[in-house]
Amino acid sequence: MFSGVDVRAASDDQMRNLRGREMSMIFQSPRLALNPIRKVGVQIEDVLRQHAQADSANLTDKAVEILEQVRIARSA
Repeated sequence: MFSGVDVRAASDDQMRNLRGREMSMIFQSPRLALNPIRKVGVQIEDVLRQHAQADSANLTDKAVEILEQVRIARSA
């Protein structure tokens, strides 16, 4: 059980709603967490898109906001 949901019996939709909002995995190696060929902002947009935490039109703005919160400057 996690947050009142039996994760062994949960549907794909139920698990998708839990992942990223209620539970997530924090990788200890950045090489396992991020793809060095893709820009980090685009990878954050992918996560936001997957978990519907931002309107599709505002994905880039939300990704930039998240990076600013951890003091990673936007590059040109």
